[in-house]
Amino acid sequence: MPAKIMVQISPPLTGLVNEEQLRETAAYTLSAEHVAESTYLTVVLVDDGEMRRLNLRHRKIDAPTDVLSFQPGTLPPGEAGEEMKGYLGDVIISYPRVVVQAAQHMVSLEQELNLLVVHGVLHLLNYEDETDSGRETMWNRQDSLCQDLIRPSSDETESLPT
Repeated sequence: MPAKIMVQISPPLTGLVNEEQLRETAAYTLSAEHVAESTYLTVVLVDDGEMRRLNLRHRKIDAPTDVLSFQPGTLPPGEAGEEMKGYLGDVIISYPRVVVQAAQHMVSLEQELNLLVVHGVLHLLNYEDETDSGRETMWNRQDSLCQDLIRPSSDETESLPT
């Protein structure tokens, strides 16, 4: 059974992104990182207000950010339950940050969204970007994965890597 990717989109943002693209990007990242197919995660799209609230609560930073990743909390033995087995966590993305950063980076919304999904999933897989060496390792891997995800134009016959 392939990895299960759940997508949650805040109601005001519904219809602004392709949910299947989010699933494909997350699934591709997991596959490329050789993560067991029995794993699953959630990708959540929110507005800047919700992202700011989460950033303040969890990181003590009173501002929105582009992406946050949350691994499941540690539960006492016997309380995790089978339903949590294989759950990697949540990748939370601010859609307004996607729009702003796509314009700043002169890339499509799809490319910026791919970058943030890959970045968030890599964090769930314990990549870190707080140290120079960690940042270099993570960003090199992120860049490689994002290059693989660039979708061909409609006149090309290539498809996404599987």
